[in-house]
Amino acid sequence: MSDEMPETVTAQIGRIIMLRRTAMGMLQGELAKEMGMSQAHLSNIEKGKRSLTVEVMAAFAGVLRCEMAELLPPARSRKRPA
Repeated sequence: MSDEMPETVTAQIGRIIMLRRTAMGMLQGELAKEMGMSQAHLSNIEKGKRSLTVEVMAAFAGVLRCEMAELLPPARSRKRPA
């Protein structure tokens, strides 16, 4: 059994945002400006240190030119009790 904690959904979303941003050739400061937030706040989002509201997720999707669902990680399967 691994001692590592699984990556949180918040961290996964932050990583997806960072990957989309870099794929577009956009610097962190550029995305932060488009989003109306500080670069430090965006950095914390990308590191999974800040949770996002649905409204902010929708704004990210608009700026990153994708569907909101594309910023979400795949659902984790949960084992149901027998």
